[in-house]
Amino acid sequence: MRSAGAGRIQVAAHALLPTVTPQLVGLLLYRFDVNVRSSLVLGLVGAGGIGFLINQSIKLFRFDQMLTHILVVLVLIVAVDQLSAAVRRRLGSGS
Repeated sequence: MRSAGAGRIQVAAHALLPTVTPQLVGLLLYRFDVNVRSSLVLGLVGAGGIGFLINQSIKLFRFDQMLTHILVVLVLIVAVDQLSAAVRRRLGSGS
């Protein structure tokens, strides 16, 4: 593109950005997924969040609430995985 007379911004917008967008989005969704799972573990040891709710449900023998919280986490993780796959397919198809 530079040899055709494009400036730096045009090269970045039309050559570099489309090349790195799938990897960038994949990394963003991966980090989100890791943070969701980490928040669960941190909550189980007393830092708050949904892990704390699960821990409290276990201590109070409220296994119905515990199962609900675990299902919420499971649905969230599956949704993030599905969203990640859909975004990667869409970006990888040459949009």
